[in-house]
Amino acid sequence: MTMAGNDPVTRYLDSRGFTTRIAYFDDSEFQRGIETVWGELEIVYRFEAGVLLVCHVAALHAPQGISGAVNKLVGLLQDIIREVPEITEVCGLVPQSGRTLEQRVARTRYKQLLVAHGATEVERDGEPWLTFATMRGLD
Repeated sequence: MTMAGNDPVTRYLDSRGFTTRIAYFDDSEFQRGIETVWGELEIVYRFEAGVLLVCHVAALHAPQGISGAVNKLVGLLQDIIREVPEITEVCGLVPQSGRTLEQRVARTRYKQLLVAHGATEVERDGEPWLTFATMRGLD
């Protein structure tokens, strides 16, 4: 276990035995967020002003099915929301484009599954973001 950050999400993950580390953009020294691996998923996130920002999600191996991976991700996010009272919102940008038709189809399906799990689409800075509001965020 390593403690990559001192935010409440990283502390929660560390207490649950997750390994976290600082994630950088490519080979630069610019920090993208905190990275953790959960089963077959690599997740990079940031926690800023009550918002858990999911920066990156990727399957480490060829997925058995995107819906299973999304169910696993949503389950983890629900656990984090429930256990980390500082979170008021969870959000992430799902890119619409992809280099291949397969990527574009997978991203569209990923977005549809997240919406089916309760995510809503909001526009921020001219981009469509998906967000999960917590009850704490509605106070």
